[in-house]
Amino acid sequence: MRKYIVPFVLLIAAMSMSGCIVGIEDGQAGVKANFGKIDENSLGTGWHFVPPVISWVEVWNIKTQEIKETANVPSSEGLIASLDVSVLYNVPRNKAPFVRRLIGPNYRETVLEPYVRESIRNVVSGYAVKALFSDAGRKEIGEKILLFLRNKLEERGMMIQDVLLRDVRLPHVFSQSIELKLK
Repeated sequence: MRKYIVPFVLLIAAMSMSGCIVGIEDGQAGVKANFGKIDENSLGTGWHFVPPVISWVEVWNIKTQEIKETANVPSSEGLIASLDVSVLYNVPRNKAPFVRRLIGPNYRETVLEPYVRESIRNVVSGYAVKALFSDAGRKEIGEKILLFLRNKLEERGMMIQDVLLRDVRLPHVFSQSIELKLK
């Protein structure tokens, strides 16, 4: 029995080094293609045998990720405010093959980031600068950006979890007038 264990272990080691065995960890999904056609179902956690000549596997991160965006946006009065926004998102395991087929592995740069920029500019331009500094205004702006992104991206397989307004910087002229008023 012992004489069979060593060759078996060596065979497994050789297969894993040659790319025949792919490991998928927690928080990852495997997108598999056979003869260039992407499978409908993703590979779950564990070890998977993949014949290297006819198949390949891309390992996708399906954990919560963050996009940080800084945008100079005009308010409804035409004043330019600087806004720092974080968008929390992920690609669900069952949607990874769909996103790979529809958009590709660079979905973040291709689709997600442009929509984040567009949503910030479209939503904030409808508000006065003072709305960016009130809690109610910031909450409403964040919710509208979230709704915009969900409407545009969930049909493409991406799940938008939350939008966080991290920092707002007023136009210099506006901040000076507030300081004068306070004095």
